[in-house]
Amino acid sequence: MKRILRSRLHWPVSKTLMLITFTGRMSGKQFTTPVAYVRDGDRLIVGVAEPETKRWWRNLREPAEVRLRIGSDELVGTARAVVDDESAHLASLLQRLVERHPRGGQVIGVSAPVTPADVAGCVAVEILVD
Repeated sequence: MKRILRSRLHWPVSKTLMLITFTGRMSGKQFTTPVAYVRDGDRLIVGVAEPETKRWWRNLREPAEVRLRIGSDELVGTARAVVDDESAHLASLLQRLVERHPRGGQVIGVSAPVTPADVAGCVAVEILVD
């Protein structure tokens, strides 16, 4: 998928998929992973499916600079993982995600209307684009 998202053939998938590059909090190495996203004004929202089995988002528990590749655009932003101890904010993010990409909500196990009670065990990454 990374190869497709970096190629000229990205257009069928880059409306909902992007590459996010971040620095490992312990290793200091750069990592790039494809993720599904939705735009919401000046921010992007990424829902993390099965967060207990995925590790990449843990590098963003504290706000961190990230590089994004969306189609042929290279962007820089600040990303932060939002977990269920911020249930009201997380519910708001996931509600926006579900409104714009209902299938994305299904993948992470939420549907509209999303309430703070629905988000136990969920994770979203909020990215503010510079």
